[in-house]
Amino acid sequence: QKQMGVANFYFAQKNISLSPEDSAFMQEAFGAAGLALQNLRARDQEISALLYLQAAASPKAGLANLLASLLENLQKALDVDFALFYLPYGLPQEAGAHPARVIAARAARLGKAGGEIPDQAFLEGIWQTVLTTGHSLSLENVTLSKREMWKMLFSVPLLWQEQRPEGLLVLGSASAQGLAQRHQNLLETIAGQAALLLQNSRLILQVEYQAVVDERARLAREIHDGLAQTLAFLKIQTAQMQNYLTRTETERLSRTLQAHYRTLSDAYIDARQAIDNLRRTPSAHLREWVLQIVTDYEQASEIKVDVSGFALQDVQYPPNVQAQLIRILQEALSNIRKHAQANQAWLRGRLDSDSVLIEICDNGKGFTPEDVDGNSRYGLRGMRERAESIGADFQIISKPGDGTVVSL
Repeated sequence: QKQMGVANFYFAQKNISLSPEDSAFMQEAFGAAGLALQNLRARDQEISALLYLQAAASPKAGLANLLASLLENLQKALDVDFALFYLPYGLPQEAGAHPARVIAARAARLGKAGGEIPDQAFLEGIWQTVLTTGHSLSLENVTLSKREMWKMLFSVPLLWQEQRPEGLLVLGSASAQGLAQRHQNLLETIAGQAALLLQNSRLILQVEYQAVVDERARLAREIHDGLAQTLAFLKIQTAQMQNYLTRTETERLSRTLQAHYRTLSDAYIDARQAIDNLRRTPSAHLREWVLQIVTDYEQASEIKVDVSGFALQDVQYPPNVQAQLIRILQEALSNIRKHAQANQAWLRGRLDSDSVLIEICDNGKGFTPEDVDGNSRYGLRGMRERAESIGADFQIISKPGDGTVVSL
């Protein structure tokens, strides 16, 4: 038992002595009060350990440090000599799949009592036993090589919703003490939350890796469909200009050179916008990012965009959805600059009861499907693929002399 405090009594008279009955009553009463305080303090520490685990929402904050801090809280709450996580598959954020241990221990107290931290071989044996039974394992008076190591050893599988166990939570003490049933229940709850944390960390790494792969594939497709096609066209134009120069066809050379310059200018604007887009991160609201894109576009193209009809003040999307919407908007505006021969564009957006409608319109020359060349076809296909990837309906309405409407 621990001393939880002191009770002082002051009497008005001197030399007051308590009867044996009063003395026994007070010892029992204050002993019970001390035990109640000890239980309350232990319960507060247990709740703190649970709250710490629940508050640690992001494994990116340093999974090993997070688990170590949790073990320290558990060790203090349950007053054990050591607490550790044994992770046979390793930590998700570390290279390889080598077994890992995360430990919190009172080395001085263990050494004084003759105990030690279980080594990997011993933990692997417990792990195989727990893996076979699927239940917690409680051991008392554990000896190794005829030497008593631990008075109490309690192991809990890190198990969440019947998934594959992630490892073990092991607590031990070299002094005589056991764990109450509520402590065992607490440990099983924390072990389940730790398993969920490890699983989420692995899933996050998989999602991040897949996001990198998908973005590389997208960039490769855009370079092939955009910049590579433009460079191929410029190469053909350069060959034509060489032929015109050889044949001294100066008029045709001049027209081709002007077209060549316009193509180079468009490619430069596209490359600069692509770099800016990669550096820019989504803001909290779609409208803020849209207005920034429109401002950049007006400066680069000298085509005014009316945004008074974009009434999406508080619409929010996850960053991946918002990024695709912005890329579609940028491609639609780029097509207006390159092909529409327009001097005015409109951006509209409204929120209905169950959907959001976004439209990009222009007063340009319009087109028919037969008018769409190779480069433009790649851009339209890219917009449609982006829309499909986020579950949006994509439509283009246009006819010669009547402008174009891109609708999401």
